[in-house]
Amino acid sequence: EHTPSQSAVSLVFDDGEASVYSEALPYLNTNNLIASTAIIGDEVGNEGKMSRSQIRRLQDTYLWEIMSHTISHEDLTLIPTKKLLNRQLLTALKRFTKWGFNTPNFATPFGAYNGQILGEAQRWYKSVRNYEQGDNPQGAFPYNIKVRGVLDTTTPQDVADWIAEAEAKNSWIVITFHEIKDTGDDAFHTTPETFKLMIDEVVKSGINVVTYDKGIDLFTTKI
Repeated sequence: EHTPSQSAVSLVFDDGEASVYSEALPYLNTNNLIASTAIIGDEVGNEGKMSRSQIRRLQDTYLWEIMSHTISHEDLTLIPTKKLLNRQLLTALKRFTKWGFNTPNFATPFGAYNGQILGEAQRWYKSVRNYEQGDNPQGAFPYNIKVRGVLDTTTPQDVADWIAEAEAKNSWIVITFHEIKDTGDDAFHTTPETFKLMIDEVVKSGINVVTYDKGIDLFTTKI
């Protein structure tokens, strides 16, 4: 019942890293692009993370979307009780609301999920984004959104190929970044220079760039 008629890309930055504000934001502003960032409640304002005022500025001044990424970034599949699970889901939502952040969408830590997590998340959130790789066709299920995850081995040509695939299929891709810096302790980072080249590919393609929340509205089945 869904006829693909468009393609789109969303840029999402996980974990609330400080480099998102210092490195990603200026280049996106230069290109008149907006994005979304998934933040961890207990880590806001910690060393290497964005402050509450920076996140608020992203939302209010630059019109970025803020997403919930739990209170403490634990593997939710290892949490033993529903009460503790809901602390990660609902308490995070309440805290972000108290801080003035609008967080209708949820991103699972490590992309780890099971049926109980998806079931509980549906009580509080409009969608759930995991970390399974792929694109999202018209009529996608909002509680199993797929991504294209950027690692230190990802190239600008990879991004160009993802966009070309989305345009060919009229689908939605969620390109997910973590830290934007030259080196890192794990694979979840990309250098500032490579990041800029990736964004250049997005701009050059002319694909519609939307917040994650707007992508949910455009591409998912309402349940």
